[in-house]
Parts: sequence; structure tokens; C-alpha cells
Amino acid sequence: MTRENFVVWVDSMSTGPMLMRGKYAAEAKKCTLKGRAPDPVAGKEVPYSETMTMTDDDHFTFAMYGPGPGGKTFKMLEILYTRQ
Repeated sequence: MTRENFVVWVDSMSTGPMLMRGKYAAEAKKCTLKGRAPDPVAGKEVPYSETMTMTDDDHFTFAMYGPGPGGKTFKMLEILYTRQ
């Protein structure tokens, strides 16, 4: 059974909440989410995506992608998590 996941991202650098949804691909050990968030420069909501990839039981990588100059998507953030 594949479940849909929902994420709300809020931080001190954002002008509003980012709402995202997607599914976890168990065979790839990867969750891919897509959504939209307000962009004060563009003056409208723009698309964003994020991935969470499980390397093993003690490590995973979180990456967030959004529009860059000219509208082309780029990786805005990457966090490498390690269990202590």
C-alpha cells in the first residue's frame, strides 16, 4: 500500500508556509514531494519540490528545489542527516 505524505515547511527565511505532497517509493528509499509557496519577488505562488533519500538506517539526505534566476529550477538546500 502506498500512502500519500503531506508536509508543511515554515522557517524564519520564508514569507509563508510551503505546502507539499507526494509519495514514498520504498524500493528506491526515496520520498519526493511537490508543492507551491508564496514568492515575494515574483509576487505569486511558485512551484517547489523536495526529496528525502534514505541512504541506510543511520543516514538520509534532504534536498529542496525551487525557481532560480530566469525560472530554472535549482537545488536551494541540502541537509545530510546522521544518527548519533
